[in-house]
Amino acid sequence: LDGIAVLGYFQDEFWEELKHLSLPKVLIDSYEFRALHFCNVGINDENAAYLATKHLITMGHRKVALITSEIMESGVNYHRYLGFKRAIEESELEEEACPIITTGINFKGGVQAGHTLLNSYPQVTAAFAVADIIALGVIKLYHQIGKSIPKDLSLIGFDDLSVCQFSYPGLTTIRQDTFQKGVEVARLLLANVNGNGEIKEIELPVELIMRQTVQATLE
Repeated sequence: LDGIAVLGYFQDEFWEELKHLSLPKVLIDSYEFRALHFCNVGINDENAAYLATKHLITMGHRKVALITSEIMESGVNYHRYLGFKRAIEESELEEEACPIITTGINFKGGVQAGHTLLNSYPQVTAAFAVADIIALGVIKLYHQIGKSIPKDLSLIGFDDLSVCQFSYPGLTTIRQDTFQKGVEVARLLLANVNGNGEIKEIELPVELIMRQTVQATLE
């Protein structure tokens, strides 16, 4: 084995063992890399979530929900929560009117989040989901019960999966270039394997992709 690329959430014991392996290592979307002195390729999750939430607020929404998995489950979740929170506080929105809905990062989780929005937070007019697959589940549920997106709920996802441009309505989302992320991981890892690399962080840009799931409100 010449090198390792690591993606995902792991317990502290894993990182301690990884530190003692004398192999080139590149982390992906990690927030442990600085303490470990490892290379990392990722995005600024906090700023990306801020961008999404701020767009909903700019469109007039004052009751905005965050749909996520457990916030402390990973650094990615936590930093997207921080971006959401920063936008809410900066705009002086009431915290009680901007709930955090916890669910699974999958289509079923999105359906469940849709039920939670309708049953527990009917006053919410917009939501930011930390993954497109969640947002697509919300859209499915709303359509099934005769609700309209974005008329009844403005919605922004995250990732810009290819299916987002084909969903109905097309999902407004935060785009990150996951293909380029893989390219940069491979380049950095190979450079370190060949002895030409250094310990560094590569931060790739994100972009708000406007489609049809957000509309202005006069609330």
